Amino acid sequence: IMQPYLVDGIYNADGKRSYTATPKKLSQAVSADTASRVRTVLEGVVNNGTGASAQINGVTVAGKTGTAEHDGYNDVWFVGMAPSENCNVVVAIVIEKGQSSEYAASKARDVMKTALEVQGDL
Repeated sequence: IMQPYLVDGIYNADGKRSYTATPKKLSQAVSADTASRVRTVLEGVVNNGTGASAQINGVTVAGKTGTAEHDGYNDVWFVGMAPSENCNVVVAIVIEKGQSSEYAASKARDVMKTALEVQGDL
């Protein structure tokens, strides 16, 4: 968890940056062991569960699907990260009145795959 700050930078009259904030760690959200266990569970959602549509060949993806039920329709979502062991891409896809959370996972896969290709990681 990072220390919040109000000013990222200050520019002088010549347009040159005269101050840049230095991000500082405030605290640790969870232990490394807890983070590892959660990542393993989320990888299982993609490898063997409802998030299978988010799989990318050659990349370990971790994520979670969800559905919010309303009167007569559902909002569906998927949040995920790739590669899960050294994450470079994080996505959150919400589709109002969506078909299924698997559909949201497939859209997240498309976004993650494109981002990884652009970064040269795929």
